[in-house]
Amino acid sequence: MKTQILQLEPFDDLISILDKISWTQTERVLLVLPQRKRILRNKLELLRLQRYALQKGCQIALVTSDPLLKALAREIELPTYPSIQKAHRTEWQVKYPSYACTPTNPRSNKPPLDVQIQQLRLAARRKIPLGLRLLWFSLGILAVLSLLAALTPRATIRIKPETQTQRMLVPILATARVDRARISGELPISTLKVTVSGKRSAKTTGSITLPKEFARGEVLLTNLTEQPLEVPAGTIVRTLDAKPRRYATQRAVQLQTGEAKRATVPVQALEAGESQNAQANEIRAVEGWLGPKVSVENPGPIHGGSDITAPAPSELDRRSLLEQLRSELIERAKELVKTELGEGDLLLPDSAIKTQVMRQHYTPSEIIAATSISLELELDVLFGIITQSTLVDFGNQILAPTLPVGYLPLEETFSAQCQEDFLQTESGDYRCTLKLSREIQPDIDAEQVRSLLVGRPIRSGLYRLQQIYPLSEAPKIEIFPQWFPIFPLLPVRLAILVER
Repeated sequence: MKTQILQLEPFDDLISILDKISWTQTERVLLVLPQRKRILRNKLELLRLQRYALQKGCQIALVTSDPLLKALAREIELPTYPSIQKAHRTEWQVKYPSYACTPTNPRSNKPPLDVQIQQLRLAARRKIPLGLRLLWFSLGILAVLSLLAALTPRATIRIKPETQTQRMLVPILATARVDRARISGELPISTLKVTVSGKRSAKTTGSITLPKEFARGEVLLTNLTEQPLEVPAGTIVRTLDAKPRRYATQRAVQLQTGEAKRATVPVQALEAGESQNAQANEIRAVEGWLGPKVSVENPGPIHGGSDITAPAPSELDRRSLLEQLRSELIERAKELVKTELGEGDLLLPDSAIKTQVMRQHYTPSEIIAATSISLELELDVLFGIITQSTLVDFGNQILAPTLPVGYLPLEETFSAQCQEDFLQTESGDYRCTLKLSREIQPDIDAEQVRSLLVGRPIRSGLYRLQQIYPLSEAPKIEIFPQWFPIFPLLPVRLAILVER
């Protein structure tokens, strides 16, 4: 007999189930109920479902594992199966209930529907024997107690391995020709910059000549035209030198024609100083618009110009002041570099020092008369060093071949010192004998220690540790609770601290 399988969903209700049955065309309909949600809630819905199937002329059965629903189905003689395969392999024993042909008696002695449901629930619970339920309850309590016993204890073990010292003497060459440490002994030179500034003054030892008096004299002006001319005061006349000396007329003069075309007028040099004096007949030109119309000459010398000598800074003063201040700043930088030098860095000799002038200002800035000169100077002083990282890299290369098997170096204990002062070579490099040293200790694996101690009695576990590993002192243990006689059973509750 052909069977129609209807897979019901958690959101289906009685109305949607009946609608799905109405579309079936087979004599048997198998309803597969969802496992996690009860969509047929009571006996009344099952009765309505069964009655509708009878009206349609088909047989229905349920596939469910719900004990309450199975009990309700048995009461109305509705077949239920644990799986679809079971339903296919079994012949359906469908019995038509009495209500199909005989009306129900309203005065039946059956209890109310909610009381029946409660009774069915109690019946389902009673299926598990009391002894079995007590056994399962006891096992659950024991499991919780065992979990608490395993998780609650915790312990911390502090282990201090025994240390040894590894030493070696090796010659090195500090040079700028390499960029990293080589096992051959060549180490790169790095620079450490220190910026310093200062000011220094000194008395001047040089002198400068300054103009004092203006040269004066007379010139003879001649009218070269056929008309009278007026030569105003301040007209400029000059010599014909490559660097002409210039003079200004001191008053206006009228130049006539004929016999009166000449006139003498006093002049004064435009600049003071002895250099403005002129011999006779050196002034030969008139500047301006009068130049083509008037000629000029000085029958006598122009004299009276004089100079004075005043103190002024010389180039020697500047160089001396620069060298003195530079030396002071370098000495100051040597003190500052001690505070800026990294721990473990090696400082090369003074011959490795280089300077860069960042700012240089003289007062006065030009060669003028002054009794003193001052200099403001800012220097970048570059010191040659061998950095700690370079030394550690070199030390690891040199000391690694002699490191005992199973030991670990303590990097923070590494030190490198020159046995003697650095010696500069002809090529500008630096040599010395380097003393390398560091502490080493056994490489203790915390996981191995943890596996040795888990679940062991405390005394025997600590004794075993001291027998296996070389320790400088007995291990220290902190356990909670303090009365707990063994190490924790779970490795995660056991902390291993290896002190370096």
